[in-house]
Amino acid sequence: MPEYIQTLLVITVLTGFTYSLMNKALVGNFDIKQLKKWQFSWFLMLYGAVLLKNIWFIAAAVIVIANVKIPAKSVHRVYFYLVLICTIPLIYAQIPGFAGIQNLIPLTYTNLMIMSLLVPVMITLESPQKIFSISTDKFIISFVTLLSLLQFRDNTITNAGRESFLFFIDIFVPYYVITRLINTHERLKMALTALFIGIIPFALIGVFELLTSWFMYTSIAPHIGYISSFNQYRDIRGGGLRAMAVFFGPIVLGYVMIYAGAILLYLQHFIKNRKLVLLAFGAVFLCVLATKSRGPWIGFALMLMMFIWTGRNGFGKLVKYGILGLGLLILASLTPAGSKYVELLPFIGDERTDTFDYRAQLLENSMILFKKNPLFGDINFRNTSEMESLRQGEGIIDVVNTYIGILLPYGLIALSLFAGLFVFLILRCRKIIKRPNIDLETKLQGRILISCIAGVMFTIFTVSSVSYIPTFYWVLIALSSAYININKTTKIGSKHEIS
Repeated sequence: MPEYIQTLLVITVLTGFTYSLMNKALVGNFDIKQLKKWQFSWFLMLYGAVLLKNIWFIAAAVIVIANVKIPAKSVHRVYFYLVLICTIPLIYAQIPGFAGIQNLIPLTYTNLMIMSLLVPVMITLESPQKIFSISTDKFIISFVTLLSLLQFRDNTITNAGRESFLFFIDIFVPYYVITRLINTHERLKMALTALFIGIIPFALIGVFELLTSWFMYTSIAPHIGYISSFNQYRDIRGGGLRAMAVFFGPIVLGYVMIYAGAILLYLQHFIKNRKLVLLAFGAVFLCVLATKSRGPWIGFALMLMMFIWTGRNGFGKLVKYGILGLGLLILASLTPAGSKYVELLPFIGDERTDTFDYRAQLLENSMILFKKNPLFGDINFRNTSEMESLRQGEGIIDVVNTYIGILLPYGLIALSLFAGLFVFLILRCRKIIKRPNIDLETKLQGRILISCIAGVMFTIFTVSSVSYIPTFYWVLIALSSAYININKTTKIGSKHEIS
């Protein structure tokens, strides 16, 4: 039996088991038939991609099915987009050009989903929420416009136009459609659940990869046209390989588990069986550990801390759980397996400290370049001597910091819009959950969005916007903006607080 078939069968069993427990846990509070439709679409995309093998066939299938089965104005297009957001590796192809243009735009799985599911919504949608009627519109539009204009520096009109179009597709379209269609608390609940369905299978897959040292998607990727330079033996930590699942990068898997953990903190409110809740949290937590990635570790911990802090008696509980966590850390350091993970902790362990040195040098050299072009940056910053000194053995200059990745090519104004949007969302969500008459579920939604934003903001400080990383933080921004808009336009009832 070919290895990719074996892999498909294992993924099917692990994901099927995950979904079975999820449906059992949520029965009575959700339409399980609807959840099963979304779960079936996850499997359909995976198997369809392997069987069709070509991104063009995949694109055609998605466009036909989406436009036959789902009305153009339906909110279900958003739900299916969130379910299918990262089902397969991030395949890539160039759309051929014409009239002397060699290539039009790169087609990836991400913008394929956006163009198939969300662009038709944007074209036909007649929303009462006009441009700039939502407070975060000004951040998104200003950011996309600025980056698009800056593309025309030292660039051809064709390349600049191509990049501007991609900014519009990848950033503005999902933001606009999500903020206009996710306009009730119930729709936000379903959107979070759809996103959870899309990413929770990778928790158990990540744990399985750690235990077996079998990278599940390395045999599947070639059959769908995905080519990765990832060397599974290049980066061994803690005496073993690092789980990566569909993302072909351990840090990306850990980053996505921050979203899974935050949404699970919300969904547990609907689950009566606490054993299932603990089982789900255990899988997510072990998956984060399995990545052996420090940035997501701290980001995940920060997410949990923010969730505790924003609850009732938050500071006291934060101290209590902090002491408990410290005790568990000390106990872990006394065991052979636990000590390997403790050695990976920043400022405590001393394994692979070279990654800290590289990040410190990157930050130092970036500040030198920033001072040369502070407002609008330099699109060709990689061609400078400061960046050349950071070239690694693989021949790449790895800008392992999303904020620096915006600051150097686009300048302080762009970075202020980007980081300022996250801060604005936290402050506005915080203001909403502090209302005296807020109901349980609305407060819980606000708390998990604040917590997730905090964890993501830290994690992207340690990694560049590669793979699915930007896809997820733009979705988070859109959902948080939708939450603010919902609570601006709806009257909140009075119920007891949630702890």
